[in-house]
Amino acid sequence: MSLKEHPDYLEENQRLKDTINYVEIAIAATEQSRKKLKEDTMDAYKELNPQDSNQSYVRIMTNARFLDALEKNYLGLIRARKKPYFCRIDFRQDGSSEIEKLYIGKTSLSRVEDNSQLIVDWRAPIASVYYDGRLGHVTYSSPSGTLGGELLLKRQYQA
Repeated sequence: MSLKEHPDYLEENQRLKDTINYVEIAIAATEQSRKKLKEDTMDAYKELNPQDSNQSYVRIMTNARFLDALEKNYLGLIRARKKPYFCRIDFRQDGSSEIEKLYIGKTSLSRVEDNSQLIVDWRAPIASVYYDGRLGHVTYSSPSGTLGGELLLKRQYQA
């Protein structure tokens, strides 16, 4: 069977397009935030008074930390622009009837509007299920302890 004949092809292709579109939106928002932080930092430098520099200094340092975090996130988004994720797992946590479709990539991305996770970072505890788990019951270690569930599907994506 060819790729395009697979029953999930259209749904997966649309999911990929939607994710890439949201990555583009996130990149634009991050660029806007970077610009604003840089302008605010420049204003703080202009207002810096050697006699009483506490307020401006705190503002500069806070902006620098935010800007550093934004830069790391921005670089991840740029990388995700062409290939946002490389695999998918379908997982049902013990005690739940809901099946989660988790797409794993080199960065994480959540939709701001509803906080739904579009991409799970490959270093997240749940991602170990993809690397270590076989279909069936699996467990993984998380900060809240060992969690278990049913691994129902493992799918890898190629560019």
